[in-house]
Amino acid sequence: MEYQKEFNSSFESENNNIDINNITMNMAQTLNFRLHAEQFSIPMLQNFKIEETQDPQIVFNATDGMFIQQLVSDGTMRMNETLEQRIDLVVKNTINFMKKYSQLNNDNSLFYYKDYSNGIFNYKVYVQDFIIEVDNVKKIIRQMNAYFIEPNFRDFYQLTISSPALQMPTEILKLGVVDLINDQITRSIDNILNQVMSNMSYKKTDNNISKTENSDFSQFKVESNNNSNEIPDSTESEATKMYNNEEVETTINNEFDYSNIVVGIENLAYIVQYCDNVYSHFKTLLDEDEKKNERLKYEFKNFDYKKSYGDGLDIRIRQKNYYSNTSCKNYNSFMDAVHQGQLKNIDSLEIELTLDYKRGKSDELKDHENSFKISFKPYDIKFVRKSNYNEKNMNQIEENINAILKKFPIADSIFCSK
Repeated sequence: MEYQKEFNSSFESENNNIDINNITMNMAQTLNFRLHAEQFSIPMLQNFKIEETQDPQIVFNATDGMFIQQLVSDGTMRMNETLEQRIDLVVKNTINFMKKYSQLNNDNSLFYYKDYSNGIFNYKVYVQDFIIEVDNVKKIIRQMNAYFIEPNFRDFYQLTISSPALQMPTEILKLGVVDLINDQITRSIDNILNQVMSNMSYKKTDNNISKTENSDFSQFKVESNNNSNEIPDSTESEATKMYNNEEVETTINNEFDYSNIVVGIENLAYIVQYCDNVYSHFKTLLDEDEKKNERLKYEFKNFDYKKSYGDGLDIRIRQKNYYSNTSCKNYNSFMDAVHQGQLKNIDSLEIELTLDYKRGKSDELKDHENSFKISFKPYDIKFVRKSNYNEKNMNQIEENINAILKKFPIADSIFCSK
């Protein structure tokens, strides 16, 4: 199945044309694919067995000897990019790739079939008829590709069920047609894909990096306190009620010690990218809230997330024998610093994500202060989160950063052992 491996490696052929010589970028991208995909609970049907693959974009690969089930990652969506725009790009690149294998492949070899939703993920399903030539023998592989966006990290995925290769000409299936009544192969693919799509979900673990209901990226929302999972009034103390009320000011000062982790460039690149994604979506939220209120009179303005001019992302790199810091404000500038060799033999590094904003009516605005700081020094690595309100979205970011840091390699020493 070498042609299928080559096909999947071409999934994002546009990005493969970008000249990235620094191995750090590739390592960070590979880590992103794996870490982001670990949040999934991927159903595997009876008689299917996992097959290992070296392609970092293929995060799940299984077969029953006939049909193949794969989940392929195409990385994070670009700013303001829609699902339809990414699918159009993937379809175009895929068709161009297929045409290289055989002139029988054409623009109609990959076509839209249906929409599907399981309440968590919204899929757009396409049918692909891939003609290949093996030892001068023409064969056809039919597969269904379900494209979807994972809402927390906003990663783009392709969930695929592929048929065995059928020798052409074949009367078993009709090219370019979905006939579930007379075509047993297509009916089997459709049934398998429906089962997988229906049961695709998130892992249910305490340290799960992403939870749909508490997405820190794309769902900063003011939620009501009428949650069925709350502790009943009869057993919840007044102090606990006050702490769990997002509208009551409190003090959160949580510190976590990770002094025994091994900090490599690829690990740093991943956590910087995470913080950058959070801040980008936070800025979008501030802009949307501003637009919502700009046409209202002063007395009617009511802000959920009003800019307070104290927010931002700052990555501070302190070189040895230098008195000044290198300051990076986003993932791209951080990677520029990496490429320029500014992370070699450094004294310390700090990542500080500040998500401050104001909430309330125009004359009753309250400051909401949230700081997430990760400081890296030799044998002294700390993560500190400070907030003055106990908000679910901010709690989720704290959980996610902890989950990422726990993925770093560990090396106990005589100076630090946990």
